[in-house]
Amino acid sequence: MGVPLDGAWDLDVDAMADAIERTNPNIVYYASPNNPTGNCFSRTRLEALIDAFPDSLHVIDEAYGPYSGQSFAMFAEERPHCALMGTLSKVGFAGIRVGWVRIHEALSAELEKVRQPFNLNTAAQEIATLALTDLAPMIEEHITRIVAERERLATDLDQHESLRSFPSDANFLLVQYAGDVGELCAALLQRNIAVRQFSTGDSRVRSCIRITVGTPEENQRLIEALRDILG
Repeated sequence: MGVPLDGAWDLDVDAMADAIERTNPNIVYYASPNNPTGNCFSRTRLEALIDAFPDSLHVIDEAYGPYSGQSFAMFAEERPHCALMGTLSKVGFAGIRVGWVRIHEALSAELEKVRQPFNLNTAAQEIATLALTDLAPMIEEHITRIVAERERLATDLDQHESLRSFPSDANFLLVQYAGDVGELCAALLQRNIAVRQFSTGDSRVRSCIRITVGTPEENQRLIEALRDILG
């Protein structure tokens, strides 16, 4: 089951606690930075939930974490009922499908029992090792560029009265539109620009689009297209 976030897209601790108490789940899952809102959750709220329910395994997905400048890795290191997941998929290596989990040593033996044999092929391991060593400076430069472009794009979008970008810690922006979202998406698509529209999920995002931060040239094309459409 899913628990809606609060008005600031943060964890609703009371609602989460109520849901956990009622269902007694084996796993409680958090995505931080969250998709599609883009924000990281409050450290104090997350910690409160993890500590309040030690009988559940709390899994934190930090797929978009490299763009946030923060991590909850210490929770997994200090607590045997907490795990943290990461991936190379969001920093340019989606094709190799490499991810990992960071867990307390008390959990590692249990996780090994359910791990599939040969779950990661040799080529993927070699590329991942290269990405985390020799190519690490290049990846850091890529992240820095995306973060800078994210802020530039948000500033420009917010100049339109009908648009409102929400603060993001990811490589995308959630943007609320005061008009007809479907018409806006169609107008952008006519200009060969595709953005994400939401027809399901939290009703609050149905008035929003999600924009992936691209290259400076791609972002400028979007900016100019929106100026043309919105005036």
